[in-house]
Amino acid sequence: MSPLIAAVLIASTLLDGFVAGWILFRPGEVRMRRVWLAFVLGCVVFGPKAVVLTMLAGSFFFLINLAYTSLVVLLPVLGLACLLVARRRPVTRPVCIFAALALCLAPVGYYATFVEPFRLACERVTVPLAPTRAGSQPVRVAVLSDIQSCEVTEHLREAVRLAMEFEPHLILLPGDLLQCEGVAARERGIAQFRDLLAPLEAPLGAWFVLGNCDRTGTVERVLEGTSIRLLKNETVALELGERRILLAGADFGSRSEDFIGDLSQVARPDQILLLFAHYPDSVYYLNGDTRVDLLVAGHTHGGQIVLPFFGPPITLSRVPRAVAAGGLHSLEGTPIYVSRGLGAERNSAPRVRFNCPPELSLLTLGGPLPDPPGQQP
Repeated sequence: MSPLIAAVLIASTLLDGFVAGWILFRPGEVRMRRVWLAFVLGCVVFGPKAVVLTMLAGSFFFLINLAYTSLVVLLPVLGLACLLVARRRPVTRPVCIFAALALCLAPVGYYATFVEPFRLACERVTVPLAPTRAGSQPVRVAVLSDIQSCEVTEHLREAVRLAMEFEPHLILLPGDLLQCEGVAARERGIAQFRDLLAPLEAPLGAWFVLGNCDRTGTVERVLEGTSIRLLKNETVALELGERRILLAGADFGSRSEDFIGDLSQVARPDQILLLFAHYPDSVYYLNGDTRVDLLVAGHTHGGQIVLPFFGPPITLSRVPRAVAAGGLHSLEGTPIYVSRGLGAERNSAPRVRFNCPPELSLLTLGGPLPDPPGQQP
């Protein structure tokens, strides 16, 4: 986050705090009526201000940052102030309870900002294949998606180490590699990420497709000297013993729709057809007769915030929320695996993950398809 964006965020939060505090802590007893009045007036002030500031920042994520900061910083501060005021003058019991609950948001915010974004999860998933392509030897695939950072952190190094311990036959990186503000930061990031990715090697290769945060020139410089190859609407035939694999890497640009739609014409019956792309929405470009064995995608970060019994409120994808939240699903008749990614949205967005830790995905392709419901094996 740039210093200017940070300063605007702080100033905006202080203004909201001043308005709420002026209503809450006027002379007299602090009752719930004041709390609701502060909430309503705060929304009246927050709404237009947030729209204007978001337009000036040029990013929808700044609005999320404003709301998140109000939730985990401003509300706990106001709650603490209410509890301190209660020692000097009358504050009703409901207000004290509300204040205590608001204060509990502070440790939640601390965890979501400083702990979970670095708490790496290792997801192991077995992907069934049709009998003609199941084979006797499973194919191990490591997926490192949405690294999306400007500096190499320990959990990213751990992800690379664990990926290589898996001894993958194939490594896929579905986009969004480096996200920096400023030329100097980007130059530092290029060198750091080249060193990070250098150990990624596999018998069937390591492959990258561009994401919406990637610049082609920057990605090419990062991958220079590594074993990772960039695919832009290209297919490559791979062999592992008796296994035949056709890997299709889709770009995120407009031409990807035609490329994905034509895949039904290029794969042989004995080839495992793997499509990997940044957007999970790529599944909607597939023709009805396309027999893709697996689509691997990223982009959604699993939503970054996953609410119990609801899921991610925001996914920035047209796929169903349950699919965008990550994991292996079937959509439009195609198996699709969406990675929660290793990083988080940067720049004007808050660094936050809650109930959605960063993920290294280790996929094993092989095994028979499950029997239809109600049919005994």
